[in-house]
Amino acid sequence: MEKKIKERRVCDRFKLDEATVSYSLKKGIFFKKNSNGKFPVVEMSRGGIRFFDQKPLKIDKEVVINLFIPGNEDPLNLKGKVVWSSFSENSAYKYQNGVQFYPFGAEKGFNPPAALDQIIDLELETSKKEEE
Repeated sequence: MEKKIKERRVCDRFKLDEATVSYSLKKGIFFKKNSNGKFPVVEMSRGGIRFFDQKPLKIDKEVVINLFIPGNEDPLNLKGKVVWSSFSENSAYKYQNGVQFYPFGAEKGFNPPAALDQIIDLELETSKKEEE
């Protein structure tokens, strides 16, 4: 009998060509810039992002992601936590890290609703490109 793996993700993943991230990790009550450079985005969704890196990030560490999208002047800043990290088969980057975004809303510590609107726009743009 074939065992089916249940998909836990609620949101569809999509690829962002040439998008990169830098990030800051929380140290005490402050966020300290921790990444040296920008790292390629593998894929993202409304709920999180996966990107390559030279080092693994600690699980449950709070992080601020700066998402740089080609054609956009300012990065999209998103708060979240590291939910997984693993070795990468990419020869240029040794690891890949997964970050789950904090909820979107007006409450303290949440990501701004406008950020979710931008992610939805990116998702729609990439789905249109795939259809062409």
